Amino acid sequence: MEAKLRYPLRIKAERTAYMVIGLVASLALPFVAMSFSHAQAVQVTGLQCNYATNPLGISEATPSLSWKIIALQRGQRQTAYQILVASDSAKLNEAEADSWNSGKILSDQSVHIPFRGKPLQARQRYHWKVRIWDRNGTLSNYSETNFWEMALLQPEAWKAQWISAPVLFDLEKFNLHRFDMINKVKADYTEPLPLLRKEFIVSKKIQQARLYVAAPGFYAFFLNGKKVGDQVLDPAFTNFDKTVLYTVHDVGSLLQSGANAAGVMLGNGWYNSVTKEVWGFDRAPWRNWPALKCQIEIVYTDGTTDVITSDGSWLAHTGPITFSSLRQGEYYDARLEINGWNLAGLDTSNWQPVRRVAGPLGKLMPQTIPPVRMNQQLKPVKFQQLVNGNTVYDFGQNIAGWVAIEVRGEAGAQIQVVYAEKTKPDGATDQSGINNLNVDVPFQTDRYVLKGGGAETWQPRFVYHGFRYVEVSASEKATINRITALAIHTSFEKTGSFSCSNVLVNAIQQSTEWSFRNNFIGIPTDCPQREKNGWTGDAQLACETGLTNFAPYTSYLKWLHDIEDEQKPDGSLPGIIPTSGWGYYWGNGPAWDIACIVIPFSMFEYTGDTLLLKKYYSMMKRYVDYMNARSVNGIVSFGLGDWIPVKTETPAEVTSTGYFYYGAFTLAKIARILGEKTDVATYTRMAATCKEAFNKTYLDTKTYQYANGSQTALSCALFQGLTPEKWTVKVVENLVQAVHQKDNHIDCGILGARYIFHALSDHRNADLAFEMITQKTYPGWGYWIAQGATTLWEDWRGEASRNHIMLGDVSSWFYKTLGGIRPDFEKPGFKHFFLKPQILGDVTWANARYESLYGTISGNWKKTGDIFYYEVTIPPNTSATAYLPGNAITESQKPLAKAVGAKRVGKREGMTIIALESGTYTFEARMDK
Repeated sequence: MEAKLRYPLRIKAERTAYMVIGLVASLALPFVAMSFSHAQAVQVTGLQCNYATNPLGISEATPSLSWKIIALQRGQRQTAYQILVASDSAKLNEAEADSWNSGKILSDQSVHIPFRGKPLQARQRYHWKVRIWDRNGTLSNYSETNFWEMALLQPEAWKAQWISAPVLFDLEKFNLHRFDMINKVKADYTEPLPLLRKEFIVSKKIQQARLYVAAPGFYAFFLNGKKVGDQVLDPAFTNFDKTVLYTVHDVGSLLQSGANAAGVMLGNGWYNSVTKEVWGFDRAPWRNWPALKCQIEIVYTDGTTDVITSDGSWLAHTGPITFSSLRQGEYYDARLEINGWNLAGLDTSNWQPVRRVAGPLGKLMPQTIPPVRMNQQLKPVKFQQLVNGNTVYDFGQNIAGWVAIEVRGEAGAQIQVVYAEKTKPDGATDQSGINNLNVDVPFQTDRYVLKGGGAETWQPRFVYHGFRYVEVSASEKATINRITALAIHTSFEKTGSFSCSNVLVNAIQQSTEWSFRNNFIGIPTDCPQREKNGWTGDAQLACETGLTNFAPYTSYLKWLHDIEDEQKPDGSLPGIIPTSGWGYYWGNGPAWDIACIVIPFSMFEYTGDTLLLKKYYSMMKRYVDYMNARSVNGIVSFGLGDWIPVKTETPAEVTSTGYFYYGAFTLAKIARILGEKTDVATYTRMAATCKEAFNKTYLDTKTYQYANGSQTALSCALFQGLTPEKWTVKVVENLVQAVHQKDNHIDCGILGARYIFHALSDHRNADLAFEMITQKTYPGWGYWIAQGATTLWEDWRGEASRNHIMLGDVSSWFYKTLGGIRPDFEKPGFKHFFLKPQILGDVTWANARYESLYGTISGNWKKTGDIFYYEVTIPPNTSATAYLPGNAITESQKPLAKAVGAKRVGKREGMTIIALESGTYTFEARMDK
């Protein structure tokens, strides 16, 4: 409603301003540029290194630099740039820049500029700034100064040792090691999580201090009683036999003169899965007791240094977390807390020396993704007292996270919290749809034992749950004063927003955003409750929605490295990544494994980053070769198909072969981009062979039906570009008829749900796609919302998980079709893009915004009577092509022919095509009745 009311007022308020700007600009663009100071006319801002602002822990020898441009006049663009990089901010000038002075580089590129200076040194902070020359040759001021800091680049830079707490029983008598010891000895035994500590002296004035910390489970690091950072569930999950991530923290402000104490809580995380489950992480080859490797490097103002490392001098003690398992929950006994355990001066007479251990086998690498953080707190919207005395709280939103409680009571009193996504008829929590694979142990259950003596606050630390409801039971002598739900996710930026006049569409959009966030906790997952697994199919299907709404760039790059770690020499991949070994022989196949191509290529389309294509080219190539090796006459018949269809099943070989074609065709495009000429020819032929075989095998040229004529089979052929042009119209007609046969409802699984709406829209049937999406009866997204959904469900009835993202591509369709913001894949990264909104159903206005690497793109439209209003913003250094319905088009109340920066270039299908330079424009068009 706010957008609906604000939009006409916004247009009215800005018309006068645009008229003045347009009039002045039309007289002489050079004069306009001269009339502003450099800082006013063009500014350089938004500096990023490797997709991050001021990152710590860069390990690449040639980091990638990007910036944005702010300009008042339309049509502004960069014609040249100059970058300065220095090891000291005082040297960041043209005479003294000791790391790189690029000089004037003639280029319009302002994203992904590789560093070309002197070799970068470990631990060194590099300060940088940039200035540009605009379209008129006018030089801007320098940007603000940003920095990046290099990581520990060589293994010998690590002086620390891997350490772990002593185990509570005698290992000698078991004569077992690592995997065998953990699984046989711990079958009926779980140790409390350990506390580790070390005291040290700081005797001089500190210039800077860095903490480098690796803990393959999870950790919480404290210095002098204060937690380092606001991250949770750190570090992110990897295959610990291949890669172990460490994080870098600036801790200078947490150290003090004199005695200091470092305290660490270690969690099991994915490193030590302590309870049985079907995906084999309890039998993972890396599984072991929680371990730590860390070093604090201090640089003093006099130039001397100190390094405090994890070694045999650290001490250990059991902590108050008595049980912790990612899928089961966490138990905490506050009576076991040790006051001051992470402060200097503690009596440690009952602490024990740590064990020095071999640690995980994986290579240490800096974690460059944004950490998982708590991003929102929710209060209960209602609660219900059950007959048994338990209380069920409804937080009104399905989230990933946990609850924080404030309680009072006697020592030994207990609180239990059971998490669920739905409730039973009597109001109790119902885990039936999410606990079918973990039935032998308590599931999503946290427990707290009070220490007594006043108000106590607590929340779990090393687990998370998927839930909307919690059922709380308490001992008679315990009272809950307050309960709050804490939502978490990997803290990537929000880059997109979409809303429109249709309330149902907005609800679907919001549910999709929640589902994507809830299912990105270090890795892209399928659900935050039952599995928490990195299913490749779910990730590839939701990739474009993720790139449209958020900036998960470094998170995807991290996960691509995980994929590379799991790829076997023959090119095959498992269905979940990371994996302990499960998923190579079930749960995978082309529709899932194609994530290794869909994600890097989609990232390229949205960012223009060719470096990532080059980095993962061999991985993509190995997988396409693997599909080809398993194909028979161009047809691929292995792998899962259209998972969880409504009713009609589509042969798996149809969708598997469709992804084989996509893989070969896309690899040929990537090879062309990278200049791999031989591969261009090889994979072009491979794609052509597959396409010919697909149509020969599955297309009936008399009826123009593919396979069994299902919605998925038909839309797969259209979406993947397999249908020959001469038969496209007939195939589209069959697809439309297939939808009509289902009373304009969807009859697809997760693959068809991505294909069908784009296939219909791309062939002039967007109105039918809109009707399908907004159906309020079963099956569909509207049906879910009508049932009270606040996230997307795993199945069409809602009988399983109610927090999945695999059916979430609908959001990218909203942006492209209703919002009209469409990438131009010939000029990736939104260097050029299309603005082509469609007026569908009862929608009378829509607002869409996307923060590209070049700057803000927006398209806001409103239809009043037969007048179409359209306000668009194109960032400097880019251009766009807009498609407007109707005639008699004006811009800022002037005839289109007199508009500055806008040029009519044609008309197609009743749409006027306008080429736009950068700037903000306000159009009005009279639509044909």
